[in-house]
Amino acid sequence: MYCITLYLFLHQQKYDFFKINNFFIENVLIIKQHIVAYLYFCLKKCIIDNGDFMKKKIDLRVIKTKNAIYDALINLLKDNLFEEIKVSDICKTALINRSTFYAHFEDKYDLVMSLIEDLRESLSKELNTIADDLSVKDYYLELIKAFLNHIEGKEDIYRSIMVNNRNSIIMDMVYATISDDINKRIDGLINGVPGNVVSSFYLGGVVNIGFEWLKSGKTYSKEEMLEYLNKLIK
Repeated sequence: MYCITLYLFLHQQKYDFFKINNFFIENVLIIKQHIVAYLYFCLKKCIIDNGDFMKKKIDLRVIKTKNAIYDALINLLKDNLFEEIKVSDICKTALINRSTFYAHFEDKYDLVMSLIEDLRESLSKELNTIADDLSVKDYYLELIKAFLNHIEGKEDIYRSIMVNNRNSIIMDMVYATISDDINKRIDGLINGVPGNVVSSFYLGGVVNIGFEWLKSGKTYSKEEMLEYLNKLIK
């Protein structure tokens, strides 16, 4: 505001340097205050912007390191059971030292729980794309389709978990997440069959179809699988 007032004054004086000089002498303290305030504002903004930049830079570095650790675990799971993998193996594969690993995770169990949680969230998002007003048959087919889509998008993880570590605790997440979606949509009796029976049937069918599809090297396309299942289910 003061800068605007100053500009208008200079313009009105038509650059009468005598008057301008007197103006600056009379208002020197006010001008200094505004200059200092403006410099403080610029400095503060610079610090905040630089702080945000550094924070984003640090966040990206953390994400990059965590992804490297995730990838190392996934690669190790392709040839080893989770119970056999050591933190030193993960560090060696990720090309990091132990202190870096422990800066992000307490141990390998904390790591795998973090990986499972990320996988669970992405699977839940995939399942949430299924419409609510479907028939029992259509829901079953859409559930299988959503699971196959998720497997295809996270093939490295699923191949490591489902093919090489099928009996591992990691598989519990897949069952629990799909079971939650089924139980959320099935309430009471369906065609005279208790909901928990239908849930168990759906759960076993969906997970096993996905597992066999991946284990066989995806011999059939998703579309072919769904077409075959559509013919089987009356």
